[in-house]
Amino acid sequence: LRSYLDVFDGLYFAGAAGLKHRRSFDTGFYRDVLIPLFRSVLAEPAYEGKYFGLSATIGHENCTRLGYTLSCDGTKTLRHSLESAIAGHPDLIVLPEWDEQNENTSFRPTVYNSRSTQRIVRYYMQRLRGQQPSPMDGDDTDIPNLVVSYRKILTLGEQLDIEVLHIPDGTARDAATVTVELLDEAGTVLERLTPATFPGGLLADRTWQIPSERFSACRALRPRLVVTRNGDTLTVDEGLHHIRLRPTWNWDYKWVKQPLRDVC
Repeated sequence: LRSYLDVFDGLYFAGAAGLKHRRSFDTGFYRDVLIPLFRSVLAEPAYEGKYFGLSATIGHENCTRLGYTLSCDGTKTLRHSLESAIAGHPDLIVLPEWDEQNENTSFRPTVYNSRSTQRIVRYYMQRLRGQQPSPMDGDDTDIPNLVVSYRKILTLGEQLDIEVLHIPDGTARDAATVTVELLDEAGTVLERLTPATFPGGLLADRTWQIPSERFSACRALRPRLVVTRNGDTLTVDEGLHHIRLRPTWNWDYKWVKQPLRDVC
């Protein structure tokens, strides 16, 4: 690091997407090892006033190069890498490509990501700037600002993770309770997961973990969300992506991340 700082105007660590352990982002290594190492060198008198850059990542789900897959883990990879970078107090944070489709690293809204990334980055930027959280233009604020995420294809035997994230936007003062149900192709409820309650003013998530082999009689699962807030109940089952179940192999590790306010 010193050899770079001797000839350049600062340090920029661009490799957040390479910090992984068993396909998940290694938050602890980034937050507790790498960032303090960079900061300690930059604090030396010889490098006073040099710039410091960090990166954040959404994941890296390239279906043609499985050895370089970094799972989105719902929205956790984006949130944890961005939170770690912000806590390091850099001069700038560089985000991945806007439109890299093949690696699924893009920040541009897509069918599978919808506007989940935009909503998350918006929340952190408003907080960084000391602004009050606010909804996006066109949002129906009667619908809680929730994002539901899960992998769209699983091989039987893999764990099914379903994440629900609440993003505060200044419109909700009452808590929302979410019940996730899993239906088969005919609409029969196979599983009703333990309800989770999300405070109105806090960024909070809940991830349910279910053994997929429990559904070996099905070719696909249909998620349904029942959301209760302030005495009102909203049921969301049309428009959510199904979960395809395969008996043997799979090469597609992409997550579907669906803000309820963006569901058709």
